[in-house]
Amino acid sequence: MEIKLIRRSGVPLSERTAFQDIQKALDASPFSRGWRGYASFKLVRKGPDSGDEDFDLVLVTHSTVAVIELKNWRGTRVTQTGSNWYVDGEDRGETPVRLAAEKARRLASRLKEKLGAANVPFVGSYVVLSGITELDMTEEESQSVMFISDLLKWAQSAEYQQWVTKKPTFNVLTKLALYDRFFGSRDVRPRDYLVEGFQPAETPIWTHPKDLYAEFEAKAKDDNDQLALLRRWKFDALGTQQIGEQDRSFLALREQRVYEYVEERNSELQAALLRPISRKESKHVTMDFAELFSLPSRLVRLTEFANSTLPKYDPNERIRLVKALLSRFADLHDLRVAHRDIGDHNLWVERPAQIVVSGFPAAYFPSMGTVGQFRE
Repeated sequence: MEIKLIRRSGVPLSERTAFQDIQKALDASPFSRGWRGYASFKLVRKGPDSGDEDFDLVLVTHSTVAVIELKNWRGTRVTQTGSNWYVDGEDRGETPVRLAAEKARRLASRLKEKLGAANVPFVGSYVVLSGITELDMTEEESQSVMFISDLLKWAQSAEYQQWVTKKPTFNVLTKLALYDRFFGSRDVRPRDYLVEGFQPAETPIWTHPKDLYAEFEAKAKDDNDQLALLRRWKFDALGTQQIGEQDRSFLALREQRVYEYVEERNSELQAALLRPISRKESKHVTMDFAELFSLPSRLVRLTEFANSTLPKYDPNERIRLVKALLSRFADLHDLRVAHRDIGDHNLWVERPAQIVVSGFPAAYFPSMGTVGQFRE
């Protein structure tokens, strides 16, 4: 059994881990070993009904095509109220069951158009949850919702037949060459990696020396003039034995907490920090957490500024710039905030002599203390 990633880069760690677990479980059984999966892609749509459709995973089994919508949520209980889902009381929007069903309908239509109706079985859809242990929803809804442990049991015929009840009309695995060709065609493209509507550039503008996180310039998908600094964490660089959930939020939310701490005490200094685009809580900090900071287009990272603009400054302009830099850190120190990782990658310049500071994951401030145990 093989799950084919349309493109490996940009796939969240939680999804890569899920794909590995699914492939391993299904490949271990003669019943499911011949199945095929296609992951992390978008179905290209054209015409008046345009707008590409994102897919997490599509499984082609001997009897069906299954659209799998993966949800890696931190929490205990998913509750359905009307057409919305709630995780421990937090609104997660419209039920993904309907979204997955609509994706299945569109995929089935395209497959029949390209492969011929005789080569396409029933296309079903399922929402697969990880990180959740309890469900409270209608019986109709629950028929399409499972835990990832349930999906792994599809390697057993009896478990599979509990979820896939449509009678097969032919062995779909005899048509795998057609499906490989379709999922390698222009109808399918790598899925965009988006964080709250922002898409990062392919190449990071800075990477942590120990690969703990990387920073990217990102643009809003619906407005390329709206820029953000996207910091994508890779906590597995520290090893899962060394860092738990509390430690992740202790590190990754530090810059947001510094911003909030400064905002309450010095509004002028707050304007000299990059503003978080949305407020995050500990439950949002997964192993591949990404955070966004608003990035005004007039700001230039000191790394680039030193090579492009600074050589044109006369001595008085340079002195004014240095004074602005020292003033920022003096103000921070007055509030008992120590940056502890100053470099040209986390200082930003707005001409002629405005300084903006970012990069606070190693910072000290009174309410959160130090990250000393992680500095090594």
